[in-house]
Amino acid sequence: MTSIEQDDMFNIPDNDEQMLDGNDEDEGNNLNSEYNNMEDDEIELDQDQEQEQEQEQDEDDDDEEDDDDQDDQDDEDDDDDEMNGEDEDDDEEQEEDDDDAKFMDAQENQDEQTEETEETEETTENGAQDSNNTNQPHIKGEDNETLSNLSFREQCTTKARIATQFDTTPSVAFPYTSQVHALAFTEGPKWILTGGEDGFIRKYDFISSIEGKAPLTMAQKHNLVDSVTKAGVISSYWENEQPVSKKELMASNPKLKMSDFSTGSVTYEPKVNPVYALDAERNGYWCLSGLLSGGISLYTMRYNEGAIHHYFHHGSKNDNTNGHNDAVSVIRLNTEQDKFLSGSWDKSIRQWDLNTGKTTTRFEGCTGQISNIQYRPLGLTDLTLDFSDDSDPQPLSEPKEKEDIDSLFGDSDEDPNNAERKSDETRDKPQPKTSTNPSKASNRTFKNENVFMSSTINGTINIWDARTPKAVLKLGVSEGIPPWCMSSTWSNSGDLIYAGRRNSTVEEFSIRMPHKRAVLGSSKSTMVPNVLKLLQFPKISGPVSALSTMPNDDFLLCGSNDNIRLYNLNLYDNLALGTTANPKNQATPFLIIPGHHGGILSNLHVDETGRFMVSASGNRGWGHTNHTDAILVYEIDFEG
Repeated sequence: MTSIEQDDMFNIPDNDEQMLDGNDEDEGNNLNSEYNNMEDDEIELDQDQEQEQEQEQDEDDDDEEDDDDQDDQDDEDDDDDEMNGEDEDDDEEQEEDDDDAKFMDAQENQDEQTEETEETEETTENGAQDSNNTNQPHIKGEDNETLSNLSFREQCTTKARIATQFDTTPSVAFPYTSQVHALAFTEGPKWILTGGEDGFIRKYDFISSIEGKAPLTMAQKHNLVDSVTKAGVISSYWENEQPVSKKELMASNPKLKMSDFSTGSVTYEPKVNPVYALDAERNGYWCLSGLLSGGISLYTMRYNEGAIHHYFHHGSKNDNTNGHNDAVSVIRLNTEQDKFLSGSWDKSIRQWDLNTGKTTTRFEGCTGQISNIQYRPLGLTDLTLDFSDDSDPQPLSEPKEKEDIDSLFGDSDEDPNNAERKSDETRDKPQPKTSTNPSKASNRTFKNENVFMSSTINGTINIWDARTPKAVLKLGVSEGIPPWCMSSTWSNSGDLIYAGRRNSTVEEFSIRMPHKRAVLGSSKSTMVPNVLKLLQFPKISGPVSALSTMPNDDFLLCGSNDNIRLYNLNLYDNLALGTTANPKNQATPFLIIPGHHGGILSNLHVDETGRFMVSASGNRGWGHTNHTDAILVYEIDFEG
C-alpha cells in the first residue's frame, strides 16, 4: 500500500478519484459519516502507515517552529496568535485527512482483494483455454478463434480444411437394379434423392441410413467390401412421368370427348422417363426433374409426395426458343432458390424464374450437349478475367503489299495535291501495332454470385454471367486431348477448373491468367486453355467421368471405371519438382478409395463438412458401359 502525503492527498487512483469528485465543502464530514457507518470488520488500519503520517506531521511542526524563531521579536506575539489559529485549522484538516486516509486505506484493501480475485479467475480461465488450444488447431485465416467456440458442423469443416490425410471408408449401400444418373441433396443432408434409368425418383432418409436402421442382407452385401453393412432407408418413391394435356389425349384417341374428363372415365398409361437431371429445394419441400422431351417437372415432397405441382413446358421438335426440345441433362438451383439453370442435349442453357414459371435468359453459343453446370463457390471475391489478343487471326494493320500497289498508280511528288491526300489517308487508316506494345490486353470483372461454369460432352468449357446471354469466356480443348468431358468442377478458390477427360486424365487450368484466342477452329471467340497440371492415371482405369473437390484445397476426388482416387495435388507438385517432401514415400500422388469398382461413375458428392461422400454409377445416357448395382455412402475421418 502506497503512502499518501499531505500535499498529494487528492492525487489518488482513478477509482478513488471518482468517489471524491463532485463533493461539496462538507466533504470531510460526509467521509467521516460514511466511515463511522462502515462495519468494523471491513476496516483494517495499517499501523505502520499511521506512524509514518505522525512522524511526517511532527517534522512539519518542527519546521514551522524553526521558521517562526527566525521572525522578528516585535512580531512574535502576532505570529503566535496566527500560529495558534493555523494550528487549530491544521488540526481540523489533519483529522479530516486522517479520516480520508483511513477510508482510502480500507477502499484500497477492498480493491486489492477484488483485483486478486479477478486475476485468479482469469488465470483459471486462461489455463483452461490453453489446455484446449493444445489439442485443437486454430482456424487458418481467422482471428485465432479456437474450435471450442464453434458449432459442431463448423468444427468439422475447419478440421477438413486443414487436414493433411483423409481416411475414407464405405459403410452404407443403396441397392439398385438399374443405372443411377442423378443425385440431389437437401440441407444437412437430411434427404437424398436418386434418379435412374428405370424412371423412378426415390427419396432416402440419410440420417437413418447412416445410423444403420436397416442392415444389409447377406445376399445384398456379398459383392461389397466388408465395411459396408448398412442399407439405405427409403422413405418414398414416384414415377418421373411425362405430363399429358387433354388435347394430346384427345388427339391420340379420337373416341374421347371433353365431357369424358369430367366423369373420370378417361384413363391412360403414364409415359415414364429416365432421370438424367435432378435437384431439390434445400428444406425438402419440392424437387425438379428433367424429361426426355425437354420439359421439367416440379414435384412436391412433403405433402402429396410425387404430385406434379408445375410443369415447365418443352419446345417444339424443330424449335427450342420457348423451351428445351431434347433431354434435360443438368438442373441447378441458385442460392436464393428462386431461379434455376437447366442444360439440355439441344446444346442450350436456360434460366427459369420459379415465381413466373418462364424463361428469363437463354444462353447461346454452346457447341455440344451440356454435361455439367456449376455456380462459382460462395463467399469469394468478384471474378476478373484477362484477355490477350496478340494471337488474333485478324490482322490489325494493312499488309505491305497493298502499300506497294498503291504506289504504282501514278503517285508522285510532282502532284501538288499528293501530300495533302496522303495526309488524309494516313489519318483515316487504322494505325498499325508498334513493337513497343506487341499485344492488346483487356480485363473485365463479374460479380461472383452471377458467375457459373458449364461443360459440354465435346470437351469445351464456358464461363457465364447469368445476366447476359453470351459466354464471357470460351475454353477449347487442348492439343493432344480428346474432345470429351463428362464431368467438371470448380476449385475451392474459384480460380481453377478441373475437367475429366476420356484418356484417363484430368486437366487443371486457370481462368484468371491472360487467355489467347485460338487461331484454328470456326469460332474466333474460343480461347486456348492455360493448363497448369495434367493429372494422369493408368490407361486401364478408363475415362474420368466424375470429379469432386474436398474442403481441403490440396485434394481432389477423381472417379473412373475401375476406382475412385483421392489425388494429392501438393504431392503432385513435389514429385514433379523432385523434392523430398514425401514422408510416406508414395510412388504415385493419389490413393485408391475402396468400395467402388467395375463401372462408370455418374456422380461424386462430398457434403460441406467433409464427413461424408456419396458415389453413384451410370452413364447418363452417353455410351454403353458397365455400371455397379449400388449407391455407396462413405464416412471420412481427418488427420493432421
